[in-house]
Amino acid sequence: MLHTGLSVDLDLRGKTATQSSDYYDTDLGIPLTADRALDGDTATFSHTLCTGNQWWRVDLGDTYCFTRITIVNRNELGGRLNGAVVRAGLDPSDFSQNTRIGTVTSTQATNGATIPFTSNPAISARYVSVELCIYFEDCFYTCVSENRSQD
Repeated sequence: MLHTGLSVDLDLRGKTATQSSDYYDTDLGIPLTADRALDGDTATFSHTLCTGNQWWRVDLGDTYCFTRITIVNRNELGGRLNGAVVRAGLDPSDFSQNTRIGTVTSTQATNGATIPFTSNPAISARYVSVELCIYFEDCFYTCVSENRSQD
């Protein structure tokens, strides 16, 4: 089913998120798994290992017609998101087959920043991914992902 129509914010809580790896936070005693980016709380975030080619993806469970995708950066070490590529589409495994919506710039990659990406024309997608395909000494993390569809 393809959802189209008026512009609405999708509630991503409860959607299935995956990422390239999970960083284990020894202070909290838990892995910082992909689903933490979807809990609606900007104080929590997902976090990968520092292995290069890091990625995060959400399965929306259905196909939506998007005009805007917004990501919210973590409240500290915001520069780590610089260069991340946001994609949306129907391919669950080969991100390169999905439409590139935008790339996070150094001016956008700041602590706690809300980073909007627009698509005109709208794009049909079930999967939204954020990829950092360069090796950093730092790791990749996603705080919150919000999606606006025409529903």
